[in-house]
Amino acid sequence: MQMSNKRSEVPLWTLVGAHGGAGTSTLVMLLNHEASTPRAMEYAGGALAAGHRLALVASSTAAGTHRAAQMVAGWPRALPRPVLLVRAADPFGLPAMSRYHLKAISTEVAGMVRVPYLFALRQLDAHAALASSGRAARLAQRLRARMRALPADAGAQS
Repeated sequence: MQMSNKRSEVPLWTLVGAHGGAGTSTLVMLLNHEASTPRAMEYAGGALAAGHRLALVASSTAAGTHRAAQMVAGWPRALPRPVLLVRAADPFGLPAMSRYHLKAISTEVAGMVRVPYLFALRQLDAHAALASSGRAARLAQRLRARMRALPADAGAQS
């Protein structure tokens, strides 16, 4: 029996890493934490999963946001504009160049979600962090809520 994609659930997402070390697999794990069925998957090439929304993942470093800006600029017109997930690379604010990159592409993406830095995800592997850290579980819950709150057509395939 397949569950319906109700508004209360996180929509189905395919996450695309803008660069190595973007945090794509960690965000997939956070979105799927405590879900009865997986809500997100990492893009591994080939055809995109039908019914999935697209999200581009980048770290908040200048190099990470630069790569995201390059990918957004060259995004295929046949695909919906992606939602950009920006994973904080450290507990400090965004570098000036990262702020510039994100501002430059803010109108070219369907939405933008900033994911805060969480030391527990660096200290442990993500599975252990989610099992042992209340902060990691709360971050997963907040991320799912932010993804649910995006407009219904954000990142949606037609």
